[in-house]
Amino acid sequence: MIYVAGAAGITVLGHDLVQAGDVVPVEELLYLIADPTGRWLFGVSGIGRGLAHSWRIDGCGLTRVGEPVGTGGAEPCHAVLDRTGRHLLVANYASGSMAILAVADDGALALASVHPRPAERGPDPDRQDGPHLHQAVLGADNEVLVTDLGTDRIISYLLEAGELTDPVVSAAPPGSGPRHLVLLPDNRIAVAGELSSQLLLAHREGRRATRWHGVPSTLRQPDERNYPSDITVSPDGSVILLANRGADTIGVFNAVDGTPAAEISCSSWPRQMALDGGRLLIAGTNNDRIDVLDLASRELTTGAHVSRPMCVVVT
Repeated sequence: MIYVAGAAGITVLGHDLVQAGDVVPVEELLYLIADPTGRWLFGVSGIGRGLAHSWRIDGCGLTRVGEPVGTGGAEPCHAVLDRTGRHLLVANYASGSMAILAVADDGALALASVHPRPAERGPDPDRQDGPHLHQAVLGADNEVLVTDLGTDRIISYLLEAGELTDPVVSAAPPGSGPRHLVLLPDNRIAVAGELSSQLLLAHREGRRATRWHGVPSTLRQPDERNYPSDITVSPDGSVILLANRGADTIGVFNAVDGTPAAEISCSSWPRQMALDGGRLLIAGTNNDRIDVLDLASRELTTGAHVSRPMCVVVT
């Protein structure tokens, strides 16, 4: 199934992108993640006080598990499950903290354990007035990599006994605003620089990111600023795919050196993406639609209409 977080809540689609169940109402839903076993769906919402939600997947329907639980911060924008499926890690953007919520056997969420970041600033006075955590990614073993858009930092934590420990902090290029990252072969990472409108590449020495290299995320000239958002790697590992909000394109880059390979127009304000076999699903927020990019032909079509889609998840 495919689950889309949008203005009305969660829209359930089949893999043919036809609506398969009723919309599940949720206010201010920003992100969704599915349990790898296909039993549970988790989400975060809230422009002010953050909330985490849990649902049991029942065929084409969703059944809420327990009551929403506070994330211990404001504007949660991303979540990831650890490899055991026992801990939900949530990035609280506005308050600059990571939250860890234990997941019970029935999918219910426990109260959050909150890990704040130090009160630093970046060079952009409007967007970098303090730490703004935007994503958590699982690294090797028990490593968790966190992007801090507000301070131009990548933080490597170790997840031990349900707590984030031993932070190793790497400085990204000043003013770049690291939003999302993806792991690459040969111990490298690729990062969406939201504020500098760049694809950033870095090598890793141990748990530290070094030798940064940036290329423009778009070759188009948007009417206003361009803000890269989500980033992923093709299933064969050959190209990096980067969504551009403003230019409204998907940039395709060589995964080895970051050279541009193609740039494909898409719906306005592409926010989140999800791989589904040989195709890429793109949440075009301002055009109320899910775009489908065929990775082989690089042809883009409209897959489904959803009111202000924010995130798309494939199970």
